[in-house]
Amino acid sequence: MPPPLDVQIRAYVARYLSGDLTLRELQEWLAPVSWNIHRAGNQTAMDLAYDIELSLAEYTNGDWTEDELKDLLRPLVEFRPVSAGQPE
Repeated sequence: MPPPLDVQIRAYVARYLSGDLTLRELQEWLAPVSWNIHRAGNQTAMDLAYDIELSLAEYTNGDWTEDELKDLLRPLVEFRPVSAGQPE
């Protein structure tokens, strides 16, 4: 069984950020995944895909450099442990 879609999306973004994928490769993988993502029933994956798509659109529009795009995407894949009962 494949991992949940949000985990897959984060893995692909992480691969792009680490240099294992080009931006084009990320976009080519993400486009068909996000096309009908609402059907997956995974709200986290939907939110993640929409945030990434927005950042990619802004980059394509010239609003961000590629380094700025990476800075926008990095928080989407960083692991932040949270303990129950402790403030974040």
